[in-house]
Amino acid sequence: MDINLLKLNDNFDAFETFVIPFNSKGLPSVFKKLYPNQANDIHHFASSLQKPEEIGKFHILASEGKQIILLGFGEKNPSYKEFKRIITALSQALKNIKSEKVLNFLLHSKIEGLNALESISHYTQIFNHTEYKFEYLKSNKKENKKLSDNLVIPNGLNLSACNKALKLGKSVSEGVTMMRDLANMPANICTPEYLANAAKKIAQENKKFSFRAYGLKELTKMKMGGILSVTQGSKRDPRFIVLEYNGTAKSKKPIVFCGKGITFDTGGISLKPAPSMDEMKFDMSGAASVIGLCKALAILDAKVNFVAIIPACENMPSGTATRPGDVVTTYSGKTVEVLNTDAEGRMILCDALTYAQEKYDPLAIIDIATLTGACVIALGHLHTGLFSNDLMLINKIKKAAKLSHDSVWHMPSDEEYGDTMATHYADFANIGTGRAAGASLAAQFLSRFIDNVPWAHLDIAGTAYGSGQNKISSGRPVPLLIQILLDQ
Repeated sequence: MDINLLKLNDNFDAFETFVIPFNSKGLPSVFKKLYPNQANDIHHFASSLQKPEEIGKFHILASEGKQIILLGFGEKNPSYKEFKRIITALSQALKNIKSEKVLNFLLHSKIEGLNALESISHYTQIFNHTEYKFEYLKSNKKENKKLSDNLVIPNGLNLSACNKALKLGKSVSEGVTMMRDLANMPANICTPEYLANAAKKIAQENKKFSFRAYGLKELTKMKMGGILSVTQGSKRDPRFIVLEYNGTAKSKKPIVFCGKGITFDTGGISLKPAPSMDEMKFDMSGAASVIGLCKALAILDAKVNFVAIIPACENMPSGTATRPGDVVTTYSGKTVEVLNTDAEGRMILCDALTYAQEKYDPLAIIDIATLTGACVIALGHLHTGLFSNDLMLINKIKKAAKLSHDSVWHMPSDEEYGDTMATHYADFANIGTGRAAGASLAAQFLSRFIDNVPWAHLDIAGTAYGSGQNKISSGRPVPLLIQILLDQ
C-alpha cells in the first residue's frame, strides 16, 4: 500500500474509486460540494439501510461510473479503538475493488483524541499494521495488491507539516514491521548472528550509526559472566550488539535502550513444559523492538543521540549448560546464585545495564524484555509493565505512551521485593522464594545493577506477541520507544 497526500485543489479526474466516511450527520460537506450527484446517490442508498453509520461496517456502491466505499464512523467522533476498527474494515473493503488507486476523504472526519496531523500518522501506522503478513517462508506466498491510497487533506492544514506526519507514520510502520519480521522468524533462522546482521544492515543505511558486535571470545575476555552463563549450553555463539546513533551534538548524553535477545528459550536445565514452547522464539522481542527503533530512526534521520545494546543468545539444556545452584560472577563483579535457569533474561540484561553505565554516562537507560509470565498474569495483554527508579522518567514514558497509543502501567519495584533473593552462597539469587510479585521481583533484581542513573524497565511479556491462534508479533513497544526519543 502506497499512502499519499493530496490537496483539495489538486486534480481528481483520474480517480474512479472514493473512500467516504459516513456518520450520523451524513457525508463530509466537502465531498457533497465536489461530487453532488454521487452524494445524492449515497444519501438514497444510506436511507435504505439500518444504521449505515455503524462503526466497523462498510458498503460498496456504484454511481455514474464511480465506485464508492462507504465507511461507518458512528454517531459521534470515533475513539482511537474505533478508528482501528474502521481502518480494518477499509482494509477488507479495498480487497473487493479492482481499482489500483483510490481518493480517500477519511481525514475529513475527526477522531477523538487526535488532531489532523496525528490522524495522518496513526492512519498510516494502523493501516500498515492491519495489512501485515508474514509469508516469507511459505512456498505459495501471495503478492500484496498494489494500491495507491490518496488522502485528501482538509483546507487550512500546512502541506509540509502533513508530509512530516506522513513520514513519521511510515517510519514507525517500518520500525514495527522490522520488529515483527524478526520476532516472527523461527529460531533456526533468527539466531544471535542473524540479529547482529540485521542491526549491521541498518548502520550501513545511515552514517549516523556505528555498529559493533562482540562474539564469544570477546565476551569471555570482557568477563561478561551473566550472558556467558546463559549461552554456555548452546552450540550457537552469542552476540553482544551495540548500535550508536549520533544525530546531534556529542555533548548531549544519549538514552540507552537495552533489548533482551534470547533467540530461543527452552528454560535451560529448568526446562519449560512442552506445550507452547514454540512461542519462545518470541523471547527476543525486546531485541527486535530495539532494532525496529533503530530502523525507524534511520529513516527519520532524527536529531537525537541514543544507543541500542542487545545481548543475544540461546538458552539451551546440554552437558555444558548452567545448573541450578551454580554461582555466576556478572560483568559488574556482583555474584548471583542461579536457582532457576529459566530466569535467564535478567542474567543477560544485568551485564548490558552495567556496560551501558560504564561506557556511556547515559541520560537514562531503558531496558525492554519479555521478562516474566507474572507480568502477563498481572496486566494481561493490554499494558506493558513499567518499572523505574525515577519519577521524571516515569512521567516521560507515560506521556509517550499516551501519544503513541502504546500503553504502559506503572508497577512497583520496592527494595523489599528483593528480600527473598537472599542466599548463603552469593550476593543474591536470580529468583526469590514463592510466586508472589514475580514481575516486581525481577525488576528489583535488575535495579541492583543500576547506579545513580535514571532507569526504566519495560516488561513486554504480555504485549509483544499473542498466543495460540494469535501467535504473531504485535510490534509493541516500537511506537512507544520512538515517541520517547522524539520527545527529547
